[in-house]
Formats: sequence, structure tokens, C-alpha cells
Amino acid sequence: MNKITKCLILSACIMLGLPWLAVTFVQGSSGMAVVFLLFFAADPVFSVINGISAGEDMGKCWWLPVIPPIFFLLGTWIFFDPGETTFLLYAGIYLILGLCAMYITNYVRNRTR
Repeated sequence: MNKITKCLILSACIMLGLPWLAVTFVQGSSGMAVVFLLFFAADPVFSVINGISAGEDMGKCWWLPVIPPIFFLLGTWIFFDPGETTFLLYAGIYLILGLCAMYITNYVRNRTR
């Protein structure tokens, strides 16, 4: 399996699967804590890791940092509140984090050659 396919599958699992798991199995105020962990820890960290992976081969993978925010919007609009515009802010931040990580990784990699 190549790197692009792995990133796509992992993005779908994290950005679509984890919200589904939170909604399905965690109830009450614990659910809110899990959602906060997703929005403020797991999703941003994954966006940065995805950006780092894309920065290693920016010529082929320049579009990979766009995929997690799209899957994030799909997941939150399907499982939480359809059409909620606040999730656009989170998706924008995840996109910025992924793009910055990609460009920094590419810069460091080209500078060290």
C-alpha cells in the first residue's frame, strides 16, 4: 500500500470514525470531554502529522493536508450538527496546521540536502 492510500484511510478512520465512536459509545458529560479531546488534541495532532508526511514528497502529496479538514467536516456534520458553521473554523485551523507542517517539513528537508 502506498503512502497516499495509507493517509486517506487513516484520515477517514480518525476524522470520521472517532466522532462516530464518541457519539455511539460515550454518553452524558463524558461525551463532551471526549469531543473536546478530539477537537483540541487528536484532530490537530493528526493534521500536523499528515502535513509532515505530505511535506516529505510535496510534489506528489501537496493536496494531502486538505483531506483531514474535509473528512472532519463530513464527520461532524453527519454525527453532531448538520450545517453548523462553527465546524468550518475548526476545519480551517486544521488546514492551516497541516499546510504549515507540510511547508516547514519541505523547507527543512530541502535545506539539509
